[in-house]
Amino acid sequence: MSKVFQLLTITLLCALVRQIAAKNVKTNLTDIYKSYDKDLMVSFINSEDTLYVRHSARVRILHQLLQKECKTEQLQRVKRALSAEIKETKLFVEKVLYEQMVRMLIECRQSIAHPTAVHGTTLEPSTTTQLSTTTIEVVPQPLECQSARNLTEAWRMDHEGREMYPNSIVNCDNSLNQTWFRFIGEAGTRMLNKCPPLQSCGSHVAIWTDSAHPTEVAVESSGMTYGSWTSGCKTSGRTFSLKIMKCSNEPSDFIYKSTITNGCSMSFCGM
Repeated sequence: MSKVFQLLTITLLCALVRQIAAKNVKTNLTDIYKSYDKDLMVSFINSEDTLYVRHSARVRILHQLLQKECKTEQLQRVKRALSAEIKETKLFVEKVLYEQMVRMLIECRQSIAHPTAVHGTTLEPSTTTQLSTTTIEVVPQPLECQSARNLTEAWRMDHEGREMYPNSIVNCDNSLNQTWFRFIGEAGTRMLNKCPPLQSCGSHVAIWTDSAHPTEVAVESSGMTYGSWTSGCKTSGRTFSLKIMKCSNEPSDFIYKSTITNGCSMSFCGM
């Protein structure tokens, strides 16, 4: 997509969000969609980029309504988990996410209208959003969490020294030096908290931590990582400083940043 296209799309999306905030909580989705589609299609055809932007905007509209009427998860957390699970194009992920959020909104509204009639939903009506005049403050994820690199490789879960090297090449994580990252999908949900044997986690030196994780969102804590090698679980020269941040109230939603600088081959272990 060109920068002009992106700028126009962002402008339209911001206008829509302001429109939703000013309307009654029972906003008619069809009217908003028609208005958005009309504006979007004035100058652009139905390319895959256009379709992706359209579905992405609709997902954000639904998420705004869910946050206004119901208690729901943060959109970025849901999208990351879905992307890791289905491993498809961005457009496909947006379509699946759109269908899920439509169903969630319908169930939530039914539960508000008939509290005992809907079963199997984890959403609860918010007592602070019943009136259209109520102001809702949405707390975004920290910027570090939004830009963190995702580690998804299954070999990071090898805690038995099985020499599961990716493509028969010993992994080296020194490119993650001073970079925020998270474990997701087949790599687990957080850094391994016990010492694995050497040749684990796709590399010669397996890196783990026994540091405590923060309990408050956006709070950064300090700790240490250790390399498991021939001389033991905390090999000299393979011990590095570590930063940990909690991204949301979801369990195991953490990101990490370590000063892994001393050459190769070392790899962070997930669990």
